[in-house]
Amino acid sequence: MPAADRLYVYALLHDTRETMTFPDPRMELVRFGTIAAVVERRRARPAISERALRKQHRAVRQIHEVGDAVLPVRFGALVERSELESVINLRRATLLRALRQVRGKAQMTIRVFGRPAEQPRVSAPIATGTDYLKARAAATRPVVSPAADELRRAVRGVVSAERLDPGRGSLELSIHHLVRRARLDDYRGRADRILESAPQLVLSGPWPPFAFAPDLWE
Repeated sequence: MPAADRLYVYALLHDTRETMTFPDPRMELVRFGTIAAVVERRRARPAISERALRKQHRAVRQIHEVGDAVLPVRFGALVERSELESVINLRRATLLRALRQVRGKAQMTIRVFGRPAEQPRVSAPIATGTDYLKARAAATRPVVSPAADELRRAVRGVVSAERLDPGRGSLELSIHHLVRRARLDDYRGRADRILESAPQLVLSGPWPPFAFAPDLWE
């Protein structure tokens, strides 16, 4: 397949038809109606390495700085234009909802370190399929420590959306918040009051909304 037919996808944008300048001159905008993709023409996908992952993360951050509504695409997305167009058309409604959600916003992430809390045991008998599904959902739901829950309450007034990801090992939990860019200083101020007395909580960001971007190939 000729290299010109392969697109390496970094992110999707809401297409405003405005001219955009990207950090790498090899990047270009390919339009599919109201959704556009920031791509680079390549012969092969990059090999997975820490350096390659960091490079892509940096590129997506730079795209996020110039775009108002940006959905990062997972590492390694090398496709033909026709395949990309087909996937976008198939998931257009989902992607447009996600673009509306992240417009003008950035992601802040709180990592909760420490010994993972034990999930509560279900003592009630499981009599029906519904009971089983509820018990299973409760068993896999992340447990939020008191300090992390206090921070969540402190920033609730400036958070547009939240996602919890269970950790592993010493990382107990990751809490991702979607925050309007104009409210980032307010968010940090509220969070800092809790972080001063909670060394197990580590705040990072602002980032592109990685945790709030649907997977194109899910």
